[in-house]
Amino acid sequence: MQRFKVYKDVENDITDGKPLQRYRKRQALGEIKNTIITRSKYSEINEGFKRIRIEDEVKQESRRTTLRKKATGKRAEIEDETNKSPLIRRRRRLSSLFRVSEYANDIYKYLQRIEDKYPIMNSEKMENMVGEDTRFALVDCLVEINEHFKFVHETLQLSVSIIDRCVQEQASLTRKGLELIALAAVFIASKYEELVPIEISDLLQVCGSLSSTEEVLQTEMKIVTEVQCSLGRPVPAHFVRRYCKVAQANSVLQSCAFYLTDVALMSYKLCYFKPSIIAATSLFIALCVSNGAVDQRLWNPTLIKYSTYEIEDLEDCAKVLAKCLKRTKSSSFRAIEKKYSKPMFFDVPHNPNLQTVLEALAM
Repeated sequence: MQRFKVYKDVENDITDGKPLQRYRKRQALGEIKNTIITRSKYSEINEGFKRIRIEDEVKQESRRTTLRKKATGKRAEIEDETNKSPLIRRRRRLSSLFRVSEYANDIYKYLQRIEDKYPIMNSEKMENMVGEDTRFALVDCLVEINEHFKFVHETLQLSVSIIDRCVQEQASLTRKGLELIALAAVFIASKYEELVPIEISDLLQVCGSLSSTEEVLQTEMKIVTEVQCSLGRPVPAHFVRRYCKVAQANSVLQSCAFYLTDVALMSYKLCYFKPSIIAATSLFIALCVSNGAVDQRLWNPTLIKYSTYEIEDLEDCAKVLAKCLKRTKSSSFRAIEKKYSKPMFFDVPHNPNLQTVLEALAM
């Protein structure tokens, strides 16, 4: 292999019988330039080297790329403005999860198998043990915690799911025990769904609880043991995102569907319904609200194909959910209504068509 030298470091000349070393003067470190020394294809002729500046090449390449990709016309201006919107960028980032067309069907089939594997069966037992009013107060408190810490929808629904799975295994339950289970469930769900989990001290301070950190940690260990470390049971929010994508729902329709899935958390009568059925029913009611009247044809063949549910499979859940929503509006627990009354959720609880649809479904 031919050896290349950048510098002629040493020249040996004999003067008075002693070798004389002449070193080429080197530049200071601050003056060294970013250069690449490559062999020219004419090096055999020129017997030299070609020096290429990195900065010049990078600038030229980036300029070519920019000119090549630059679009023209009004459409390009609209796309540029759309891409600058942080809200749209955030929605695109969130919507990429579970929506890859090559894997989406397999992923949701797996989620439906998981919800069958970990059902909630003893809803009547939980209702007798805890009570419907206590349930309303508990979920209302969890919604306020969720809003305070700005958690995602999945964290709230996973918290309630963990509570239900744990309570159905209890022979008896005190008010103090239910409070510890709820605190530990929120703590577990935040570690499972959120990027940054909450501190137990912050959670106790927000709730105004007199429980200690050690008690919450002990309850957390008991819950994880009882659910056999299986925290991957899906929640309705997972399926709502999928079904809304299939239905090509707009932001108002999607907010209404999420509102109904949160309302479904309030009642023990909806615990034994699968999360996928609750999500499908919520979207169907949201479609009816958008339409202004109940119409079974809104649940079209495309939604039947991807949800695997016929309209007859949703009738029982729709009736119970409509009654639960009517009771929620007449109760003093308004955390969910307050949450979805914000402009970012388009004030869906006060939609004038909602009451009409509820009356028709509750019959």
